[in-house]
Amino acid sequence: MKYLWVIACMMGCMYAALGQQLAMHTEHLLSGRAQGTTYSIKYYADVAVSKQDVDSIIAEIDSSMSLYHANSIISRFNAGRLADADLDSHIKNVLDASFSMNKLSNGYFDITVLPLSQVWGFGPDGSPKNLEQQCMDSIRAFVGMDKLRWDGEVLQKLDPRITIDLNGIAQGYTVDVLADYLEQRGIAHYLVELGGEIRTKGHKPSGSFVVAVNRPPGMQNGDAHWVKLSDCAITTSGSYENQRCIDGTMISHHMDPFTGKPLASSTVSVTVIAKTAMEADGLDNFFMYLKPAEAISYAEGLKDVDIYLVYLDGNTYKELQTKGFKKYLY
Repeated sequence: MKYLWVIACMMGCMYAALGQQLAMHTEHLLSGRAQGTTYSIKYYADVAVSKQDVDSIIAEIDSSMSLYHANSIISRFNAGRLADADLDSHIKNVLDASFSMNKLSNGYFDITVLPLSQVWGFGPDGSPKNLEQQCMDSIRAFVGMDKLRWDGEVLQKLDPRITIDLNGIAQGYTVDVLADYLEQRGIAHYLVELGGEIRTKGHKPSGSFVVAVNRPPGMQNGDAHWVKLSDCAITTSGSYENQRCIDGTMISHHMDPFTGKPLASSTVSVTVIAKTAMEADGLDNFFMYLKPAEAISYAEGLKDVDIYLVYLDGNTYKELQTKGFKKYLY
């Protein structure tokens, strides 16, 4: 017992010294608007990163993958105005991850569902189009990543009508790029957040970074979960976040590439903890497609991935989580 007490004291002194050392660093806060949402960065260091630096990085990514920029690389690709050699490193990185995620998810993660999103009212103009079955069937003819060819450098359409949308993974990628930039500047303690997607490294002088995982509105005991994070990322996808009412029925923005319709699932939200924000971002979409127990089982088989999900059983909200998720609860 005495030996354990000595070890505990040594560990306590070590953490106290580390906290004092970190406290000598300046706390920096940056925030702004980007990609249709907001961002915030908190870090502890003796070096400073300017808001202009951050905004410049995000603008560069938007010039590559934003559907709201008419002259972005992705917009030019969708319009058939892009030469194969014009892809930049950002879109190449996200395409690599997207094709890997498509394979991992058995085709449910699909970057070609943009026409479906548009026809159901989730495109840039936000209004539903023709929902007749004949129209849906014609659109499905050019949906599917098997209609694209990607060799790591060149992306080719097998049908000129194909359009792509990387929003299901690009925001997580942006968080990772910002985190990597901080690390390149020698910053070892930070939290980067963009649109609710977060990546952390190190800790605050007072301890771990702690963030809230919100539960769906109307859920009994619906207070947020609080989780502590270090050297990992967290994202949440929910069917209640972005909905439309069509003919009296609420529909989700998650599109099923196999049916051509909004996803029909009992899962209401999925929170994913992974090593990178891009991985968590892609996985939270995929887990929405699976049955709750299947999602938990699948996540248990992945390295460094834990999830928490909420689903509806009749009219009752229920929860599930992987065994490893418990260690993050604050």
